Amino acid sequence: MDNNEIWVYVEITGSKIEPTSLQLITKAKQIADGRKVVAVVPETSKTQAETIIKEYGPDRIESLVDDQFDEATDEELADALFQVTDQNRPNSLLFPATILGRSIAPRLQAKLQTGLTGDSLDIYYENDLLVQVKPTYGDNVMCDIVCPDKRPQMVTVRPNTFRAKKVN
Repeated sequence: MDNNEIWVYVEITGSKIEPTSLQLITKAKQIADGRKVVAVVPETSKTQAETIIKEYGPDRIESLVDDQFDEATDEELADALFQVTDQNRPNSLLFPATILGRSIAPRLQAKLQTGLTGDSLDIYYENDLLVQVKPTYGDNVMCDIVCPDKRPQMVTVRPNTFRAKKVN
C-alpha cells in the first residue's frame, strides 16, 4: 500500500543542487492534487541545501545523512534510497534524467520491483496513476506510459523540461 506522496530525488554534487531537482519539485507541487511532495536529499552533513530546497515548497524534506555519500557508488546510493523507500512506498518517485539519476533510478527500480519510465518530457496524474509522457520514434511521437499495478511509480525527467519556481 502506498502513502500517496510524491518523492523527488534531489541530486547534490559537492555543494551544488542539480537544477532539475528543483524543477521537479515545482512540477510535483503543480500536479500534486492533495498529495504531499517530499524532497529526498542524500547529503554528507547538514548543509545549506535544505534552506535552498525549502524555497521551492516541498511539504517535507527527507534528509539521508551519511559522511560516505561524497564517495558513494551509484549502487550504494540506490541502497540508501531503498532503505527509506521500501519502508514508506510513496505513490511516485521522480528523478532528474542526469547521468547520476539515470544510474540510480534503475538500480532502485530493480530493488523495489516496480516500473520505471526514462527521459519523460511531461508528467501528470489521472486519478491515482502518474502519466509519464515520453518521446518515441526519434522524438517524433509522444506516448503516455502508466504503471497501474506497482508502487512507487518511477520516472526520470529530462533537464530543463520544467521551470523551477520559488514559492512565495
